[in-house]
Amino acid sequence: MHTDRVLAILREVFARLARENPSFSPLPDIISENTSLEALHVSDANISQLSQELRYRLGGIALNVEMMYKMQKAFGGTAGGKNQYTTVGDMVRHIQAGLHHGVSNPVVVYVDDEEENLFVFRRRFAKRINLRTYSSPEEALAFIKDSPDVVLVLTDESMPAMSGNQLRDQVHLTKPFLKFILITGNPSGDENLMQNSLRHGRFFDFINKPLDFEKKGEEYFATITRIIEGEIP
Repeated sequence: MHTDRVLAILREVFARLARENPSFSPLPDIISENTSLEALHVSDANISQLSQELRYRLGGIALNVEMMYKMQKAFGGTAGGKNQYTTVGDMVRHIQAGLHHGVSNPVVVYVDDEEENLFVFRRRFAKRINLRTYSSPEEALAFIKDSPDVVLVLTDESMPAMSGNQLRDQVHLTKPFLKFILITGNPSGDENLMQNSLRHGRFFDFINKPLDFEKKGEEYFATITRIIEGEIP
């Protein structure tokens, strides 16, 4: 993600925190890469809330902001092979580095108990991405846990033995930063499902059933590609 985009997101997050948490205000009129974290009143007392807000915007990788901040303080600015972690620019560069998967051949997993959906998905995308499909969430879970190359899981919600939400929770016990897209036939019918998935960062996105490859196939592919390439909107 471009530096300007990450910096804009950080400005938005700090502005929101300043409105809601007195420990972050007052803020400088201009927040640039050279602005110190001290000037933004970042501290051990509020770094957790900052990380949480960044996670909503950038995905699970932003949780590392809290870890890096505390490690740098504990080790006098030498943790992780870095010389400092004291400015907004340091945080921007850390986030950017985290957005790259470092996987030479990233794998996308699609889980759905309806074989017809798996067949159509493979026919549409198998030649364009490294795709693994599973009708059994248990088999998918075993593969995902054992494979370091999986960068995205698309999963149906309603499946025998294990729902898409349950699959996500099982995977995140050991891979908390792995991104999921939930495929469901009725997201608007369950307000808790929508809230937990998008607002609270449980899922990167929704895809509604029935899948419409004729009208939305390239839209699906664009979202998949952004995640594979580490571009987090």
